[in-house]
Amino acid sequence: MTTLALDNRIRNASLLDIAELSRLLSTAAHTIATYLSHGHLLVLERRDGTLEAACHVEMQRDRSMIDLLVVDPANHDAAVRQRMVGVANALCEAYGYPEPTPPQRSRRRR
Repeated sequence: MTTLALDNRIRNASLLDIAELSRLLSTAAHTIATYLSHGHLLVLERRDGTLEAACHVEMQRDRSMIDLLVVDPANHDAAVRQRMVGVANALCEAYGYPEPTPPQRSRRRR
């Protein structure tokens, strides 16, 4: 079970995160670059710099949606998913968008 320590932080992903995102998402760098180029790609970074979760939020016209939510299966915990969704909700609210539509299915890397 993961402890959501205060020193674990949620932040916007950057190009510097591509290697770690590739590990977490099990996908190629060009796919990650697409997520980075639009919307908000949020990551939960552990104290050691590794990523525990990623969440991509899209805001368009009068709606918002979470189109990617993945949690590292080695440390999978419902609290991590809830925290990521909570931050996505707060982000949308801050920009004046409705609560985002949740993903059809969250990804869990196996």
